[in-house]
Amino acid sequence: MYMDIKMLYNLMGEVIVLARPKTKTTAQIKNDYARKVYDDVRLQVKKGQKEIIKAHAEVRGESLNGFINRAIQEAMERDNAAYRATEDGTDTKEEAEE
Repeated sequence: MYMDIKMLYNLMGEVIVLARPKTKTTAQIKNDYARKVYDDVRLQVKKGQKEIIKAHAEVRGESLNGFINRAIQEAMERDNAAYRATEDGTDTKEEAEE
């Protein structure tokens, strides 16, 4: 742990050292919370694609992160529905989508 050290001089010219634990900044507290609550996923897209995706999300009132999360969730729901449909007797993914 880091310590803040302050040196003071008394009336006799003697040095008095005061040490207290350094407190965390607001950013450190937020980063600690984010590490506990969220997983990070790195996504790479071709140059220029990020701005296109971001603009698409903003038109719909979403953040880039919110849009990507929604897109992933919707794709997983479609995939799971198609898989369940094939288990129910349809032969192909295309038949499940009809």
